[in-house]
Parts: sequence; structure tokens; C-alpha cells
Amino acid sequence: MQISYAVENIRRLESVSPIEVRPITILVGRNSAGKSTFLRSLPLIRQSLETRSSAPILWFGDSVDFGDFQTAVSNGENSREAVFSFKLTDMEGRYRANISHNINYSLGYRFRAISVDEINIRYFVAAEGEKTFLRRITFDIPGEDIYCEIFYKGRSGVGGALIVNGDEVLQISQNYEIFCPTSDLFSSPSLI
Repeated sequence: MQISYAVENIRRLESVSPIEVRPITILVGRNSAGKSTFLRSLPLIRQSLETRSSAPILWFGDSVDFGDFQTAVSNGENSREAVFSFKLTDMEGRYRANISHNINYSLGYRFRAISVDEINIRYFVAAEGEKTFLRRITFDIPGEDIYCEIFYKGRSGVGGALIVNGDEVLQISQNYEIFCPTSDLFSSPSLI
């Protein structure tokens, strides 16, 4: 599996094409182009995951200090979102499939191999006042023609919508609320 990483709207980096993360990765560019910002965004994610916080991104901490959302986002625009993108290629894994074994309908499981050429995942972080929150998550599987967006309402992490290939999934949206159980950037959305 190969992992590529990109950021958008952080300091001078308005948009960066995904850069493959390897044991040795060399960034080349003119002064003040954003090389250090790109590199510092990796420990930014790490400190956000390792430190308990009420926000998905801990903009200042022991590893790096970006100040706050307003100073970290490109051009200091309050309406902008900071975006953290990951591209996974040549991914292989296994999933657990339900299999009925007998007439009593007891369930057993069999693991089946899966292979995906490419998955693109993007996390959009926004702010209201002083509070930073996860606004939405998108993932795209081009080889399967699947594009999914999960929207959250405001900084509470509750509500929102699930959109698959441009259509809202009403069965979920009408009967359940999409809930982000923790404030972590990589927390899994749940239904309540």
C-alpha cells in the first residue's frame, strides 16, 4: 500500500497535490513556498491525535505551534476550511462476510480478500468563533465510481447528511442522525 498526503488552506499552502510519503521524501521549492508548513502539518496531526482536546486539530502544542485556526488558515479568512487529504493506492485487505451455516440460521464468518486501486479521503476542519470542528469528510473510490460525503452540523458533531454519488441517502438522514462520537480528526462517524 502506498500513502500520499496533501493539505489545503494552511498558511501559504492553498492547495498541494498529494505527495507520496516514503522513507525518504525530498521537498524542493523557493523560500517561503510552504515546504516547512507542509512538513510541520504531519506532527500537527500527530499532536492532535495524541493529546486529548475538544477540537479535531490542536493547533498549538508540544510538537508544533500554528497559533489558532484564524492564523493557521490561508490568508486568515474565517470562512475557509483547512483540509487534510490522504490518498491510498494499491490497498489490499480482508473483510468479514456473513455466512449461514445451518438451518437454525446461526451465523458464521468467512474472511474474503479485497483489493482497491485507489481511495481518496479528505477531512475538512472549520471554525466558529474560537471553536474548531470537523465540518465534513469525503471519500472517493474512483475505480468503483463511489463518492461519499458526510456532513456535520456545526461544532456539536451531530446531524448533517450522508450523500453518495450526489444523492442524499434519505433512509439514513430521515431516521437517524449522523454523530461524531469524539472530536478526533479520524473519529468514525456513527448513527444515532
